[in-house]
Amino acid sequence: MRACAVDAKNLFGITESSAVLANGNYQNRDHFGFGAGRRLCTGIHLAEHELFLVVSRLLWCFKIENASPLGKDGKPMPIDLEKVLFGITVWPEKYHIKFIKRHENVEKVLFG
Repeated sequence: MRACAVDAKNLFGITESSAVLANGNYQNRDHFGFGAGRRLCTGIHLAEHELFLVVSRLLWCFKIENASPLGKDGKPMPIDLEKVLFGITVWPEKYHIKFIKRHENVEKVLFG
């Protein structure tokens, strides 16, 4: 990420803290948006498992491709994943992608 001033006490500061991330310990979940200590969200395990299932199902069902406008070379313009918008949390700027079915039975798998 480019250099910018971010208050160390906000959610972004917590999730990007080099003191927390430097040790590489995934079990130290204090840097995630689920709170910390006594205030840790009781649904953290359910939320993490649900996110894993949703993302893995999407990747199984769809090939995700860049659908940005074409550049001078005739290829889609690259997506800059470092462009973010700041608010209470951080989210990426809008970009164009397309989902291409990997299998014919995608609807059946997704919608039962």
